[in-house]
Formats: sequence, structure tokens, C-alpha cells
Amino acid sequence: MGDAGLTDPVCVVVDEDRKTADHVPDRLKAIEDVLFSDVSDIYTNDVHTASIETAGGKQSFLHRANDEDEFPFTGHNDGEKQRATQIILIPQVYSWGRLKVTSLLFSEIMRRWQVCPGFLDIVGAYGVKTNEDERVFYGWRESGGKDELCYNVPHVERHGRELRDPWSSRQMALYHQHSSDAEPSRWIMLNVSTSTRTKLDRFLASEDTQCCNLALHARLLDSLGQNWTAYIEDLTVALLEQDNKASYCSIDKSRENHGFTVTYHDLQEMHMLQAKIDRASVAVEACVEIGRKCLTHFERVDELTPACSASRQSCRAKIGVYVSDMARHSQALQRLDRRLKGILDLVDVSRAPQMSPAVVLTYRQISRVLMFRNEVLLQNFNRHSGDTLDALLAINQQSRIHQATLTQLFATVQADSVLLKILGIVATVYLPASLVATVFSSNLIQYVAAASPTAEPQRLVLSPQFWTYLATSLPLMGLTLACTLFLDRRSRRRAVLGKVVAADDGVVLGPGAGPAYTGVLPSHP
Repeated sequence: MGDAGLTDPVCVVVDEDRKTADHVPDRLKAIEDVLFSDVSDIYTNDVHTASIETAGGKQSFLHRANDEDEFPFTGHNDGEKQRATQIILIPQVYSWGRLKVTSLLFSEIMRRWQVCPGFLDIVGAYGVKTNEDERVFYGWRESGGKDELCYNVPHVERHGRELRDPWSSRQMALYHQHSSDAEPSRWIMLNVSTSTRTKLDRFLASEDTQCCNLALHARLLDSLGQNWTAYIEDLTVALLEQDNKASYCSIDKSRENHGFTVTYHDLQEMHMLQAKIDRASVAVEACVEIGRKCLTHFERVDELTPACSASRQSCRAKIGVYVSDMARHSQALQRLDRRLKGILDLVDVSRAPQMSPAVVLTYRQISRVLMFRNEVLLQNFNRHSGDTLDALLAINQQSRIHQATLTQLFATVQADSVLLKILGIVATVYLPASLVATVFSSNLIQYVAAASPTAEPQRLVLSPQFWTYLATSLPLMGLTLACTLFLDRRSRRRAVLGKVVAADDGVVLGPGAGPAYTGVLPSHP
């Protein structure tokens, strides 16, 4: 149910002073922005027009009228018989929408028919709105200065749209002005449904219009109360579905294949079901009050003649049945409401003794299941968190061990490097001596005996092929030096290129061109 808001029914009897009629234009002006339309599209059963055939071939006594038409029932030609029942139907553009009547025409109807200002309390329940509010008035009003009564009766209908909830709550307002003299009975009806309008046409075509003023009330209330049984049955089915889940669900999620799945969504569903039951209870109680007040009103007025006593008893019996049905629906909704009062956190624990143990167990079971599941999930989370922390500690310990191993390896490599450096220095120191020994031990320098006795016995003489040694070694030395310089230059170029690539990637390399990331640079476009 979602097309009209609900408030507590208010059934009061107001002694309307006609001086308050002067305030009607001011009250209408205050609500006309959200209540009335720019163009009227009302229906009447004006005596000047005969009944017409509708598109479905049915007879209709209600005809469309607008601002330009002569105001209904203001006067008749000589010889014309005035209707015993004069009706004005004012539809809505849509639920929670404006009434299809202008403020000017509605004010004129109020003035010419001298409608009691209390009817504006009911009219104010209509108009543009976006959600349920306190403007809605479900209940009864009557005037002590004249035979007038009005009420706003709630009812439910299937909206026919593809929605999850097939039902919508509606409201229909009715104003009735009756008199014991020759004046006709006057009616104003707001937001009449299609089915109710069909029954209204049948009523106008029958002889009941000449019988008693209670007949139309009995017809309308009976028509508006027919869908409550089906609606309450749907609420009961929805409640039983949640009841089965609460009774047969399993705490262990691994065993849900053998039971029902229960989630927090089920608690939300029951919360919305609780709201529907509350709104329906208020509406049904208002219907009970309307039916009882209607019977009381006409018993007090006692304007029915003895000739209509049979019809009077029949109409009273119909309204009595309506009141009994609404009272029975109210009791059914109260039972449903009691079964929903144990929903998890929506019910105070102190109220549990007021409910039956089965009801408390049924709906607390769902909360307990969810609580136990949350505890199991929390325990599993804590256990897995502990396992993860232990794994991180183990990884940290392994990292420390690896770091110590790397430190030892670094120390060993550093010691070896120092040893190799010493060996290199020693080799460099002995390199000239090795070169000299190699040269003197070769045939490039020879000992030659002296030619005269007075000369030294031997002397060192360069071999005639010594130039071959120089011609071979010097180019090889130059080639080796050139290769060394080339390789060194190539290594430097690769190092510079690596730094440029790292800068393009947004990473600044350390001085040693190693993978030490000291910052992030913006990438090139």
C-alpha cells in the first residue's frame, strides 16, 4: 500500500455556525495551489440531460460538466421534475494528485449549496503530495445546524501495475445534504473509483433513489469494503512465509540446503509488513467508526417515512453487516500485529511477557540465528587474522635471516675484494721485474765475448732481431689499450642510457646506477 497516507480516525460532531462560512474563501485560497486544477472535469446527473450510452453499451446517468456549463441544479424549466438525488463527482488527476476542478467552480458549489465548512477538513486531505503526511483525514463530520454529513473512507484496490505489491490504498470523500422538505438530496463525491462509479450508475437507474437517504451510503460502503478480505489474506500469506523461515532456518550456514535462508533482508521485509498492518488497522478502524456514525446519524434524524420502513431496515442491515465485517477485519489485523511485535530490535524486551511464548520464540529465533552467524563470522575473521599475523611474523623472521646471510656474504665478498686488491698491487709491483727478467732471459739480449784481451770478457749485445720484438709488442700494446678504452666508453654509455630510461619511467636511480629508488619523477607526455 503506498498511494495515500494514514492518520488516526477522528469522528467529531461540530456545531457549525453559518458565520464561519465567511472564512471558506480564505481556507480555499490557502490550499488551492496544491488542491485544484486549472481546468474542471467533473461529472453530474443534471436533470437537463437524459442518460447516455457509454462505450461499453451501458447506461450512464453521470455526464461531464465544466466551467462554461450552467451550474448544475441551479434551476429548472417549468414543468420539469427535479431529481430526488443530485450528485457531483470530482475525480483526481492521479493518486496524490490535484482534484479535477478549479478553485472558482468549487467555491461556487460550496456557496450555492451552502456546504458546511467542515467539509474542507476532508477536502484538505487531497491534493499534490510526495509522501504520506498528516493532511489525511479519515473519519466523520456532521453539522448540527443542518442535515449534513461528510466523511472520508479509506479502501484498497489492485492497481494493475507490475509492482511487487499489487495493492494500493485509496480514499473517497463523500458529502451528503438531506432534508425532509421538497428539496433534493445533494451529494458531492471525491475520487470515486471505476467500480464504485459503475455501482452508482446502477443505483441511479434503480428505484432506490426515491426510497431513503441511507440507501446510497449502504451501496457505497459495501462497494468500498469488498477488497479488504483479499488484502488481509495477502498480508497473512506474507506473514506465514516469514514465520516458516523463523521456524525452520538453520544457524549453520553450511546446512541451509536443508532449511531456509535467513538474512537481514527478512527483517526489513517484516518491518515493512508491520507498517502495512499498522496503516491497514487505522483505515479499518476508521471504516468501523464511519459505519456506526452513519447509523447513529440517521437514527437521530429519523426522517424516514413509514412507507420506507422496509427499505430502511434493509439499508441498516447492510451497513450493520459492513460494520461487522470491518470489525472482524480489525480483529484480524490486530492478531497479525501481535504476531509481528516480536521482531528483533523493533520490539522492547520488556513487552515480551505480554505476548505468547510462541510469538516471541518465532521472531526472536531469526535475530538469534543472525546473531550467532555474526559471532561465527567474527570468530572466523579473528582466527584468519591471527593466522595472517603469524604468517607475516614468519615472513619477517625469514627476512631477517636472509638479511643476516646477505650481510655475511657481503662481508666475505668484501674481504675477498680486499685480498684481490692486495694481490693486484703485489702483481703490479713485480710486473717490471717480470718484464725485465723475461726480456733478459730471451734471445733478444745476448752475452758476446770481447775481441781483445784488454776488453771485458763478456758484454750484453742486442740481438739483430730486437726490432722484431718492438714491432710486434708495441702494436699489440696499442691494440689492447684501444680495446680497453672502447669497452670502458661503451660501459659508460650504457649506464647513461639506463639512467635516462629510469627517468622516463619515473624512477631516479642512485649514484651507482643500481636499483635504489630514491624518488618518483613525472613521466614524459
